[in-house]
Amino acid sequence: MKPIFVAAIAAAAFAAPALADGPGGSAKLAMRPTMFDPQGSRENGMMYMPGGSALTTERPAWVHTEPGYSGSPRYITFTLGVGGKHPYAAAFDTSGETPRAWFDLNNDGDLTNDGENGWQKVEAGQDGGKNMQATHVFDVVWAPEGGETTKGKYGLNFYTALDREQVNYYRAAARTGEITLDGKQYKVTLLENDNDARYDKLNNPDAPVTTETPIPKPLWLMLDGNRFDIRGTFSFAGMNWLAKAPVDGSSITIEPTFKSVPLPRPVERPQVRAVGTQVPDFDVVDTSGKTINFTEYRKGKVIVLDLWATWCGPCRAAMPHVDKIARSAKGDVEFIAFNVYDEEAAYQRWLDKEKSNYSLTFLRDPAGRESDASIAKRHFNVSAIPTMFVIDKDGKIAEVVVGYNPEAKTLENALRKLGIEIPE
Repeated sequence: MKPIFVAAIAAAAFAAPALADGPGGSAKLAMRPTMFDPQGSRENGMMYMPGGSALTTERPAWVHTEPGYSGSPRYITFTLGVGGKHPYAAAFDTSGETPRAWFDLNNDGDLTNDGENGWQKVEAGQDGGKNMQATHVFDVVWAPEGGETTKGKYGLNFYTALDREQVNYYRAAARTGEITLDGKQYKVTLLENDNDARYDKLNNPDAPVTTETPIPKPLWLMLDGNRFDIRGTFSFAGMNWLAKAPVDGSSITIEPTFKSVPLPRPVERPQVRAVGTQVPDFDVVDTSGKTINFTEYRKGKVIVLDLWATWCGPCRAAMPHVDKIARSAKGDVEFIAFNVYDEEAAYQRWLDKEKSNYSLTFLRDPAGRESDASIAKRHFNVSAIPTMFVIDKDGKIAEVVVGYNPEAKTLENALRKLGIEIPE
């Protein structure tokens, strides 16, 4: 039989060629809505790939009943399952002493009939603000076009900080069961990482991923202590296997195959601004709130431009190292900690608490969290931070340092090449 590959993202069927009758198997999978809540994720060493939804003051059109707020609410929306009437919504009120939240668990547009389910954990953050966290279980409908409609539960972990402009979330739910392969029984766990309660993410090599069809995140199968990304074929017990699951993840079929289905490849990111190119002009904001053109800082001297954000752990870890180099450097050089992809309120709170510990010049991108408008993206093609640019006296990039690796001495060596003395 000739195999027919159809894009699973469209929730179609998939037929895989089998080597022989017997080795493969199928299993029903039970939903465990909170298996990987924050505690479960930590205990199992399970990483996650969070999604996020921007906070807005505009009430979703389908929300018809709301609780009494102390101040002006803000909302998020997100999608779970497939074929539902509308996305899910949640409302947040941060005007009082304790942040409040209402999640529409049953997706009926009424924010009052699920109770004030809100934040389950509110604690002080390292920067002096408040961090909020909660795990909630939602009623989900899976109604694929031309397929059977099913209903079930699905859990999400939510987290944010008081001054953030978005709420992040990642899956708490997993599907579990047991399957027999080649005469042996194995426990299996199925996890999706798009945080949308969809499990039909087999890669279709005949339908290349484009910017219009976003690449799905890994679909993980935990099998006999191993973790496999089953968007493509995988090797286990000396055989090549192909797995498939329906959109609701209620079952899984694993069959041996001669076919090789590769994992989808992400669209390549643009390269960061290259060494040797001229740094363009752009406006920045200093700590007094004044807008200044960046050329005022780089006139006739070497610049270290360190792109960072308050929410970025590696950025904060790198800053003391950069500051140590700045304090010991001799020559006409200025070290600038340039805050990008960040909320102004969170940045200001961090400055109030931490700025006195550093000798760096602090500047801010006025675009804040607006990624498409950011200097980091528009002028430097930076998608990951920390990233540092060493700029020579002529305004050209002499070195790019991505990530934080103090053992590499890349920053120190680049500065020495430009005549800046750095102690060994």
